[in-house]
Amino acid sequence: MSDAALADLLARAWTSLAAAIDDRTSPLRTPVLVTAGTDGRVVVLRAVDRDACRLTFFTDARAAKVGQIAADPTVVVVAYDANTLLQLRLHGSATVVDAAAAAALWAKVPARARDSYRTAAAPGTPIADPIAVLDGDGRDNFVALSVTVAAVDLLDLGGAAHRRARYRASDRWRGTWLVP
Repeated sequence: MSDAALADLLARAWTSLAAAIDDRTSPLRTPVLVTAGTDGRVVVLRAVDRDACRLTFFTDARAAKVGQIAADPTVVVVAYDANTLLQLRLHGSATVVDAAAAAALWAKVPARARDSYRTAAAPGTPIADPIAVLDGDGRDNFVALSVTVAAVDLLDLGGAAHRRARYRASDRWRGTWLVP
């Protein structure tokens, strides 16, 4: 297969991720974020910047993943679209976005979703009642995580033959075919 086929496959992955932002039914909208401590959790993809190779997710500043990322920013984002049979593993480095950028993103969080950030205690804290006590407006607990993708491992199970490729920023995103 040609270099063009490799480039097309990577473009398809980025296009599919970007489309998932507005498509609540897309399985790529809710990938799994795995931190260096091998702790994984489902997150909601909020923004995709292909030119910067960046993904954005929202979270609570008190969540364990924020501390894990502060200790070691290495992450993997894993997503699978059962409709298109496309599996993605995006390796990268995560950071908490700056306060000004977070403030702009907070303005986009729907009122109903803001309750997730209004809990009096940190996520994962044991409570007696499953209905969390809400406190404040939640803005102080809101942060956005930015993942700069350094490598993509892509598995396409939807064609006549399974195809797998790896792409690295350090190789200028030139792909390499791999055994599926």
